[in-house]
Amino acid sequence: MGFVRRRPVHVSLYLAAFLLFTDQIEAFTSNTAQILLCVAIGATGYLRGWLATLVAVVPGALATGLNIADPGTGFTGAAWVYSVGIPLLPALVGRYLRGPAGRLKEPEVTPDVLLAGAGVAVAVLGTWPMWHTSEQPAWVIVSFVVVAGLALGVARRLPAVVFLVEGRCCSCPTRPSRRRPAPSTSCC
Repeated sequence: MGFVRRRPVHVSLYLAAFLLFTDQIEAFTSNTAQILLCVAIGATGYLRGWLATLVAVVPGALATGLNIADPGTGFTGAAWVYSVGIPLLPALVGRYLRGPAGRLKEPEVTPDVLLAGAGVAVAVLGTWPMWHTSEQPAWVIVSFVVVAGLALGVARRLPAVVFLVEGRCCSCPTRPSRRRPAPSTSCC
């Protein structure tokens, strides 16, 4: 990851190959490779042009698809959406952050970066003990947690987008459902 600023495409291709390798040997580090692949693809979108971003996204989507696929099961439409969407989202965010739309008068981005870093830290530290309790793989959960944390980075520029991404700040169910039991204490 030390080369991601100078050679983001190369790092993305390396991480896609590493993800394929760790998935084939069923190593636990495939979750880490999947997360770092998304970071490298986002950096490619931010630092390079559309062609380089496409060169990073396509192998990333293939590696993600093979990582999602379980032996002996068919590859469903939802799996295709995940395998294309997971690497495509960081690429689009990187391309968006590079663009001129929504620029503030002050060119300083340090507060945005600090907000994004703090958001990721709070989101990860607040949720990591429960990652193993989900039916989804850990890297899927971590990806959503990181996106939720990074949403704070655009809070100054596009506050409405944060509300769209995050949803309501408190969602207390009024009645218990089969999937989500009623909370034992008030969450509001």
